[in-house]
Amino acid sequence: MFNKKYIPAKIFLCVLFVLMCLAFGAFINTRAKRALFPKEFSRIKIDWAKLYPFQNEKTQQENIRQETKLEGIHRYLVFNAKLYTTDKLPGYMKFVEQARRYENLIGWNMAPIAGYNSVVKLKDGYLTKFIASFDVTPNIKSTVELAKFCADKNIKFMYVQAPFKICKYEDAEVSGTLDYSNNVADDLLAGLNNADVKNLDVRKLLHDEGKSHHGSYYRTDHHWKPDTALWTSRHIIKTMREDFKWPVDENILDDKNFNFKITPSSLLGSEGKKLTAVRVKLEDAIKITPNFDTLFHVDAPDALVDDDSNFENIHGGFFLTRLTNLKATNNKKILLIGDSFAGGVRSYLALCVNKLDYIDPRVFTGSIRAYIEQTKPDAVIVLYYIGSVRPINYSHHESTFDFR
Repeated sequence: MFNKKYIPAKIFLCVLFVLMCLAFGAFINTRAKRALFPKEFSRIKIDWAKLYPFQNEKTQQENIRQETKLEGIHRYLVFNAKLYTTDKLPGYMKFVEQARRYENLIGWNMAPIAGYNSVVKLKDGYLTKFIASFDVTPNIKSTVELAKFCADKNIKFMYVQAPFKICKYEDAEVSGTLDYSNNVADDLLAGLNNADVKNLDVRKLLHDEGKSHHGSYYRTDHHWKPDTALWTSRHIIKTMREDFKWPVDENILDDKNFNFKITPSSLLGSEGKKLTAVRVKLEDAIKITPNFDTLFHVDAPDALVDDDSNFENIHGGFFLTRLTNLKATNNKKILLIGDSFAGGVRSYLALCVNKLDYIDPRVFTGSIRAYIEQTKPDAVIVLYYIGSVRPINYSHHESTFDFR
């Protein structure tokens, strides 16, 4: 018969086991970070909200209930419990590879439309996922209010919509039926157009110039290729020259000014890793660097980076990065807000202006508006791929469209 007196002991052992898993996972994660970043680039924790404080956290939505400390701890523990029992679990990829071998054996080629590790293979072999539809009215409102905030300070503003791998023009069999990424982007841009907010739709640019939509991406990754990022950067600078009347030259970003290095069969992207190399072939990796002299001052506070560097040695992945182009021919300054797609164009844009600051709001938890007021950029650019256009959670400061 079940003895109730052992319940507290069992609960204690379960909690102890979870804490041990988290501690071991943190140890493994620390070692991984040391391998990824040189010792001088080890991360430190910064209280961004103290440096860039919020004036009124309820300006975006009335009666916002802020997250309590206990809720924050719970969210942190749940996130890390999932992380260290999946991606960070020692030997995890070996288990996944065995599962994929079994799927191959039985001819299983199905994937969940949503959920952890979901991945879909398009008819030409490109891997992606499907995105659900949701109401983007709060995202429009937040972006419009940021644009107005900038306009009041005589700062130029532009929203750039990076595409999703699924094309609204060429993938009619899934776009708008199984995948709603383009519907979400269409609704967002329509709202910005109605509010006369300057925006650039990279999906349309790809289509108008006859570029291969799928070919603009890595086959196994959710990111676009570096040459697509360079091409997009050229269009952004061209728009700023024409619409903002800036003394900037997009010709700096012509392909002829760059070296393209291809490493064959060396890349397995984020989507490919979900299927593993058992079911997906590695693809060629591309690295693009200028063939002219470059010199930047790089300031990444969370990584203790504050030094000069050329283009090739600019380290990415930091929460806040400030680049000063020491060879610039103008004095323009851009604040670039966005995800990893924005991080992909960051260094190319910095070749065309004097200063560029890059912020990823998912990990920069200070006030965007306070940062703008303190640093006084000449233009603010928000750039997201459609997968980063998500509902806003105002209970903490980690939502992509939280522009308070």
